[in-house]
Amino acid sequence: MKTFWKNLRRTTAAGALLLIPVLAVVFLILKIVEVVKKIVMPVAHHFPIEIPGIGKETLVTILLLLILCFLAGLFMKSKPAQRFKYWLETKILTHIPGYSYLRALSTDKLDSRDQSWRPASVLIDGNEVICFVVDETENYYSLFFPGAPTPTSGTVSARLKGDVRLLPLSVSETFSIIRQLGVGAAAALENLDKQQPLAK
Repeated sequence: MKTFWKNLRRTTAAGALLLIPVLAVVFLILKIVEVVKKIVMPVAHHFPIEIPGIGKETLVTILLLLILCFLAGLFMKSKPAQRFKYWLETKILTHIPGYSYLRALSTDKLDSRDQSWRPASVLIDGNEVICFVVDETENYYSLFFPGAPTPTSGTVSARLKGDVRLLPLSVSETFSIIRQLGVGAAAALENLDKQQPLAK
């Protein structure tokens, strides 16, 4: 019974860590849309295009937000913006519960070149354990070992690079394996063994 309540508390806490930042982001987006709508309201009726079922105010708001996102994306490619982004993430955003998890999923889907989290595996006591490379130095990887079935919490470790094998999986695919209590892990590791046999 104690184990049941302990697992229930851990699962609920892990769910809250994911749900709270998601709700915060949704709330922030709705507020931004509300503010932009007030700005475009006086000029929206002059917009030449109209789509049935969508008001001109909504259409202009969506277009304006897309333009702002595009301009922000261009700005983020500059060196000053990259420095600001790094400062913002290391000083503020990483302290928000669930941020690293959400960032890993979003960059995995939007920008495959961003290798902030890389799925990997480590041999521990004869068991192949799935983890994520979250940082590295010349000789070591910093690893995050997510818990199953809630990958938002887990343990951390540092390992020599030679002890770690990178998996040919995306972050979202790896999270899916963890949430399904390992379904798909055997096939992924078997395919990896054919490409990168474990050292005897």
